[in-house]
Amino acid sequence: MTPLQRYIKAQKKSGKDIMNLDTFGAIMDDFITANEVQMLITMPKGTNDPEIQDNMGIGPVGQLYFLMAAIAPMFREMLKLFSDAEMPIEEKEQLADGILKLIRHDMLEEEET
Repeated sequence: MTPLQRYIKAQKKSGKDIMNLDTFGAIMDDFITANEVQMLITMPKGTNDPEIQDNMGIGPVGQLYFLMAAIAPMFREMLKLFSDAEMPIEEKEQLADGILKLIRHDMLEEEET
């Protein structure tokens, strides 16, 4: 049984509704806080296709949530690299929008056949 499966089983025993999409984020927050979660992303030489391994046991849904939790801290560190002075909120918003536009493009891009 994976760590997440054990966690979900414990949640069920406590009577919490874990199948409600509205509560999924809270469950993932609880799970990440209660456990040490790890992800290894390897980009093999000669390809841009990452190999992803994690210890959560939920597959791509857990991996996506993990990456989403990591984006804000990475963004704040990136801002520190770009500017010694405080960046106006408008510039931060433009940068965030630009990054999200790049991610959206990559997500929707059809795989080459």
